[in-house]
Amino acid sequence: MVRARARRHLGDHRARQQRLPQLQPARHRHHAPGRHAGARHHLPQRPWRARVPDGFLHQGESEWRDLEAAIRTARSMGASHIVLYGGSMGGAIVEQLLTRSPLADLASAAVLENPEISSRRTGEFAAAQMHMPSFMLPIMEQVIDWRGGFDIAAIDLLGHPPRVKPPTLLLMGDADKEHPVETARELAKASNAMNWPIQYEEFPGAGHSEIWNTDRERYDRTLAAFLTRTLR
Repeated sequence: MVRARARRHLGDHRARQQRLPQLQPARHRHHAPGRHAGARHHLPQRPWRARVPDGFLHQGESEWRDLEAAIRTARSMGASHIVLYGGSMGGAIVEQLLTRSPLADLASAAVLENPEISSRRTGEFAAAQMHMPSFMLPIMEQVIDWRGGFDIAAIDLLGHPPRVKPPTLLLMGDADKEHPVETARELAKASNAMNWPIQYEEFPGAGHSEIWNTDRERYDRTLAAFLTRTLR
């Protein structure tokens, strides 16, 4: 299982550390070795980690190369199945890899947990929680586009679905305060029209990166069943 996470925007450290162990039961059940893209402390000597010269978060627009390198390494080690895991901003990294990478077709499946589905919608959601004046949003987007050198509106699974669409397990907590749950619901609803096999699982009362902590039994059961079905 190849995991993607953002290099700069890491969120709460404790929540992130809790999120990684939850994959272990199902992963070991399927004999799937794990590789982290963007996680320096897990692969400290890997020579292939892409570096962003400006040091800014690019919403997956450049970070996907880390994930591609991890796939290449996993394949060189004999991996027969590639399962992409994107938590939070890692969802945008997975999206960009599935759109841009020539290795995207190697992905057998994807697991997206509390992912950023639309950068613009996430920004609007955050601005509303901070009671930010609406006229500030276009200005902020222009600054991000200029400083990062990419179009933030293009980081959007709803408006710009990926080129490669592997079977995907989409996990979302309905109490997420970082990414709006409505975007996950909309993506699940539109998946048939996109010809994208998505299994959507919503966890009541779960906040951002808290799904496993909220209902571990359901999480493990759902993930194991998904991997069994897609990797056989």
